[in-house]
This record gives sequence, structure tokens and C-alpha cells, in this order.
Amino acid sequence: MMPHRVLSEVDTTIDERAPLHASSSLWPRTKPAPRLRTRKALAVSDVLSGNKAAPAAAAHPSATRDEALELYEDMVLGRFFEDMCAQMYYRGKMFGFVHLYNGQEAVSTGFIKLLNQADCVVSTYLDHVHALSKGVPPRSVMAELFGKATGQSLSV
Repeated sequence: MMPHRVLSEVDTTIDERAPLHASSSLWPRTKPAPRLRTRKALAVSDVLSGNKAAPAAAAHPSATRDEALELYEDMVLGRFFEDMCAQMYYRGKMFGFVHLYNGQEAVSTGFIKLLNQADCVVSTYLDHVHALSKGVPPRSVMAELFGKATGQSLSV
């Protein structure tokens, strides 16, 4: 086998004998994931206060049209915001490192919307969309990234 090398668009093999794709024998065979069991709904504040949560209403809860639209708008806001961050960073307007959340907006939207109002989120990485999902105004988050006094850290 050849040593590690960068693969180009045309070069799809590690060596001449082993194609690099999911059906290849290089990928381990795994069993399908087991079906998840229904769990009780728990908020972070319930765990900290020792309260026991009521069981979830259904194994597969569904959202109303308005709830689904709100979740979608939150994800679109996150994507648009991160795209603007990327533009500013690549133009040299934003300094330091910018770690983008593109493609992961549903994660932030999903878990932030399940929190209670009193629950806190502590993020150390990829946190712009977390703040937006929690309700922090986009202008304040962007000002934070530009190091302005109107940013979230200094305006608290």
C-alpha cells in the first residue's frame, strides 16, 4: 500500500487495487443502528433542580405548521448569518479566526428550541448560530465578531 497522499478529483484510489468508496473493503462492515426507544423529555433546568419530567407525549412528536416555519426561519437566519461572516472574513474585514457553522444549523435550532427560558448555553466553538437561536439580535452577534463595543460581551 502506498503512503498517505492527497487525492485529486481524478485520483479516487489509495492504491491501484483498492477503490476509495463506501462499498470498498477498506470500510468496516457495521450493523445497522438499533431503533431508539422513547425517552422522557428532560430540560437542563429539571436535571439541576431535581424535578422529574413528564413522559413525552408521543414517540415521534410532530410540529405544527407555524412551529415548523419558525424552525425553518431560524435555520435560514443561521445560514445567512454565517455566509455574511464568511464574506467579511474573506474580504479581510474580520480578523482572527472564524469557525463557520454552515450545514449544522438544524443542530443548533433543534437543541436550543428545546431549552427552557432559564437554561443557559455555554459554547466555546461554533457558537454564533447558538446565540442567534437563543434570541440574541444578529447585529449584536456581528458586532461581537468585529470587536465593537456594541457586541454581546460588552453590552451585557
